[in-house]
Amino acid sequence: MEEREAIQFPALQTAAGEASRKKQNEFFNWKRVEYFLIIIAALFTVMPSGYVDYKWSGLIGGSALFVAAVVLVFERMLGPRDHWFDCRALAEAVKAEAWRFMTAVGDYRQDKDDPEAKESFRSYLRRVNDSLRTDRMIAPFMKDLPEEEITSDMIANRKNGLEERKSLYRRLRIVDQKRWYAAKSNQAHSMFNRYLIGLIALLLVGFVLGLIQFYGDLYGFAPVGFLSALTASAAGWMQIKRYEMLASTYARAARELSILADTVQDVANQEGLEKLVRNGEEIISKEHSVWIDRN
Repeated sequence: MEEREAIQFPALQTAAGEASRKKQNEFFNWKRVEYFLIIIAALFTVMPSGYVDYKWSGLIGGSALFVAAVVLVFERMLGPRDHWFDCRALAEAVKAEAWRFMTAVGDYRQDKDDPEAKESFRSYLRRVNDSLRTDRMIAPFMKDLPEEEITSDMIANRKNGLEERKSLYRRLRIVDQKRWYAAKSNQAHSMFNRYLIGLIALLLVGFVLGLIQFYGDLYGFAPVGFLSALTASAAGWMQIKRYEMLASTYARAARELSILADTVQDVANQEGLEKLVRNGEEIISKEHSVWIDRN
């Protein structure tokens, strides 16, 4: 297996990325509990009185719906989705700025001395961190990280010549990100197809059971309501995960980065590198903004 190159990014970027993943998991866990309780409530409505007392089935089902409502309120109050988006926005913003620093473009051109470039980067970190206010979320992940925000990798790469910097940006930013997008697009497309087939199967099963209930005997069970809740929950989960949208968004970003990678060989001066990095970060930031805006 080919060993993957790695660059040490600022501690703020690493901590924000970890916090983003934690908040993402929290959000999905809240939603899992909500849908589980809704399905439980629907399940008790289909039970015949010979299995569960009529009054008890109503009480248990209603209680499950009440708890689902409480879970939904707490999820909205705690705001794990908003925190997830804010932390991800911080992580990606810092990562993009780190790449500008390493490629020596914009405020970090090599005609500026090291202290001036470093202070420009620190100033950016302060501004973006203050604008998103994610200190409370990322603090637990900062304690075990190095204190330096401007890493030795960043400093060393900024001092490289034009050819080394553009080659680095192509390999570890454009091509690496393109591969990530392509893999995520395939994964999202596969999951969308699986859920779509599952939804169609549930609907058909519900239709068949409805016919059997009308023409035959299901021993007192009325499963159509339960299957309706199960189908609605699965469809809701698909909407939360955004499989279809992510598949197309990631695929588009991968194609654009693939085209951009072919232009690297034409970069012959600092202005060309500035344009390359600007275009690359614009493509990547466009994917992030589209994903967040549609959620």
